[in-house]
Amino acid sequence: MCVDFLNGRPGVYSARYAGENATQEQILNKLLTEMEDAKEEKDRTATFVCVLSGILKDGTKIVKRGETKGNIAYEISKLGGLTYNPVFIPKGFDKTVVEMEDEEFQKVHNHRMAALEALLGELKNMKK
Repeated sequence: MCVDFLNGRPGVYSARYAGENATQEQILNKLLTEMEDAKEEKDRTATFVCVLSGILKDGTKIVKRGETKGNIAYEISKLGGLTYNPVFIPKGFDKTVVEMEDEEFQKVHNHRMAALEALLGELKNMKK
């Protein structure tokens, strides 16, 4: 999770943002506390990011990135799901990821799948 208002934090430290053994609630409360001054929606933009890489036998390196853009909610909707899902509202929606039905969730929360598909696509193109 990269939050623009926090200069990209928590970033790669998302799981340990509030400490090594912090609960989901502790992590989300820290995030929302640090964003208290972000009063307008335009100041609450965030991105889920997944970067996958592969190194082939010949040394060729492939790096692909997938993203899901959205905003950070002003409060926790309900705990559950992946760590930041209770406060992440995907672009074009008015509810957090944790409030979505599975089918709806799969359509928007695809940063991992987008990175995987891009990586697999490049591998397939290399075989041609």
